[in-house]
Amino acid sequence: IESERASHKLSVARSYYYIGNYFQTLSEISEILKLKSDKETEFQARLLNGNVLVAQKKFIEAAKLFEGIIAKFPDKALAENVHLVLSLALE
Repeated sequence: IESERASHKLSVARSYYYIGNYFQTLSEISEILKLKSDKETEFQARLLNGNVLVAQKKFIEAAKLFEGIIAKFPDKALAENVHLVLSLALE
């Protein structure tokens, strides 16, 4: 049940992200990360968190987050080109 709730909250967080409400996006992500979600939902939530930081021009924080994602989810990060996003955040 918690993984379903986390998945739903991820959809809500994405909706907030797409309308530019980054504060609410980060609030939803914080709640997701407190839940016992599946690895895919956790990965997507952390990735969205990094994208918010980039949108807010908080590049150093974003880079640190993307490095953490790469360390924790190496295969998934490679498949999703997180390395590329990291390099863009560091430019």
